[in-house]
Amino acid sequence: MQMIRVVGSNLVATAVRIVCQVLTTKIIAIMIGPSGLVIVGQIQNLISILGTVASMGINGGVVKLTAERPDGAERVWSTALALAAAMAGVLMIAAIAMSRTLSTALMGDPGFAPVIMLIAGANVVTVIQALLFHILTGLKAYRRYVIGSICNSFLLLGLVALAASLGGGGLILGAMALSQASQIVGAVLVSRGVARIRLRAFLAGIDPACLRALWPFVWIGLATALTLPISQMAVRANLIEATGAAFAGIWEAAFKLSALYVSVLGAALGVYVLPTFSSLGDRSALRAEFLRVVAVLLGVLILGAAAQYLLRDVIIRGVYTAQFLPASELYAIHIPGDIARGLTFVVIMLATSRAMSGAVVIANLVFALAFVGLSLLWIPIAGGEGAARAYVVASVGGLVTSLALVWRRLW
Repeated sequence: MQMIRVVGSNLVATAVRIVCQVLTTKIIAIMIGPSGLVIVGQIQNLISILGTVASMGINGGVVKLTAERPDGAERVWSTALALAAAMAGVLMIAAIAMSRTLSTALMGDPGFAPVIMLIAGANVVTVIQALLFHILTGLKAYRRYVIGSICNSFLLLGLVALAASLGGGGLILGAMALSQASQIVGAVLVSRGVARIRLRAFLAGIDPACLRALWPFVWIGLATALTLPISQMAVRANLIEATGAAFAGIWEAAFKLSALYVSVLGAALGVYVLPTFSSLGDRSALRAEFLRVVAVLLGVLILGAAAQYLLRDVIIRGVYTAQFLPASELYAIHIPGDIARGLTFVVIMLATSRAMSGAVVIANLVFALAFVGLSLLWIPIAGGEGAARAYVVASVGGLVTSLALVWRRLW
């Protein structure tokens, strides 16, 4: 089965990514503690938001259109790059001009403005590396994708370890600000030698026909990539105000483990799922592939959930330090939400493969609004536990909504 072969090969990169992220998180936890972990979380969310807005969310469309018509996809790539580069430049100017305001709003301290500026400048490189990796996915160059992912995992760990050895907190924040942009190294290395990926393929400018084909994916990409970071930032800010930065850092520790679990599974499957769904035109074949993917993922999610519940204290101690042990119970509450988020990922990939922008936007908005709204309601009553329960309810709501909206495409 091709899915097993592709996902199996990507498990190597996934295992390396887990180890590197765990070690990275361990270094951060030791060096800057719960309060610093909250700041790192805000930095990572800001990087994600700027990268997604700069690319205008069209990278999913790049994967789909490249997988459907690999010959002649160069005009799609040049259109995507022209849009992303222009938007990244605009965002860089705006973020630098508003750096002190953003620093105060997101981190409670205008002193983090230089970090905001660094993120804004690095975002120009971030959008290029993201485009290269999505092109490789569309071309089904799975082996190169795996090698690039492994290189970037080690690179991030090396950056954080170097920053920690040289000076600790401030340099670590700088390393995290550069983390996504630094992945251009792996992206360029693995793209070399691919016949279609040449510099001239990216210099043709904007093609109107390609722009029209990519436009539905703007809403899909923005809704998918922005709802979780924005909702998480809102919940985090509410926790900081209600419980203080230290306790918010305990919730952040639990949420970060949940996000890692779901994102790692998504990365392992995503490199296969979207191009495969996009290339299947027959409804019965699409339905069979969808059910096959869901069956495999559900089994992995359930086994992973059981292991996480039984080993949660060990995981917390291993990834963080003993002072983060209060996150153990919050982590346990998140587990049903993690299962729902993992399954939602596959449904969203199906909708993306059919350019169902409305379904993706609605499903993600349901999740985000429920997560933020219920958190605002429950945090004053139950603190971090209220935020954890809001995540679970919102995740289940997003899954049910997405299934209801795409069901007609399968049956």
